[in-house]
Amino acid sequence: MKIFMYHSDNGGCGYFRVKQPAKWLAKHCEVKRLPDEYSDKIIPFEDTLSKDYNKEIGTFKAHAEWADVLCYQRVDKPELVSLMYAVRQVLKKEVVVDYDDDLFNVPPDNPAYRVFFPGSEHQFWCMKAMTEASLVTVSTKYLADEFRKYNKNIEVIPNYVDLEVMGIEKEIPKSDDKVVIGWIGSPTHYKDFKECLSALKRVLRHQENVIFKYAGMETDYLADLRKEFGENRIVSLGWIKNSEYYQKLKELDIDIYIAPLQRHPFNDGKSNLKWLEASALKKPLVASKVGAFDNIEDGINGFIAIDESDWYYILSNLVKDKHLREKIGNNAYNDVKNNWNIETRIKDRIEIYQRYLQ
Repeated sequence: MKIFMYHSDNGGCGYFRVKQPAKWLAKHCEVKRLPDEYSDKIIPFEDTLSKDYNKEIGTFKAHAEWADVLCYQRVDKPELVSLMYAVRQVLKKEVVVDYDDDLFNVPPDNPAYRVFFPGSEHQFWCMKAMTEASLVTVSTKYLADEFRKYNKNIEVIPNYVDLEVMGIEKEIPKSDDKVVIGWIGSPTHYKDFKECLSALKRVLRHQENVIFKYAGMETDYLADLRKEFGENRIVSLGWIKNSEYYQKLKELDIDIYIAPLQRHPFNDGKSNLKWLEASALKKPLVASKVGAFDNIEDGINGFIAIDESDWYYILSNLVKDKHLREKIGNNAYNDVKNNWNIETRIKDRIEIYQRYLQ
């Protein structure tokens, strides 16, 4: 099978939905994808005289004629929908579109709302892309149920973890009794973090060996935390480059990861990436009770917090009990290794593509 893959961004979505799968698909199929600098760019369909033509990249028609199936990540522009239409109707090739977020329910405080507001042009072209595609793939069952009204041919391909990249080579014993709680998130999680903020403050006040490290978002309440507890206990790691993300994650020395999320349709559509990342590092994750984390067996391979008292109780116990941290972290790692490892699950994606090629 020959697969051409187009990624619309070089962030987490582009990595998990295109770049990482492309790496492992290439071990079983012939795979092409555009270089990173061409993410979200439109190459000419067949016009070699176009100002956008690059001989080394070629034309979209050439890629389409070579491929058996073309996979597009997050199509939301008319130019890409036009290319899809030409590929399907003129070249008679199968086209897959992939979505990792519910772009029809973006909350107003999310920066993406400026283009994905109700009735926006971008939402229209997402809907049109799904309607025109041979197959729609999504990362969660929630998204499949939401998007099935646009295309009955829809399949769930979960996000998986690449243990070649994320796996820990050797665990280094800690030299002190400090316990680090860690969180990584973008400004889209401004309200989400408040789900655990009060409980985190109580833990920091009651247990002086706790350090909180965070990366990505800077907010007023995180600045207040630094003022109250000092920068030696509240450590801002700034923004981590995508190219350095997984190496940095392994170097942060975090003992407990947290993933607070508010109940909202947009969050219900999210995948369990935070659990995958923590579990690959053999660390426990405490998460909110939303659809994204329905794979977590509470107290077995992670923890689910419903309210502020849950957050405080679970975090306090994990801080006090090293054995519990290790037990949950090991359980989660074994779950990831057996069920969420892309090396062993990539054939599921190939089988899905093959079904729609027949």
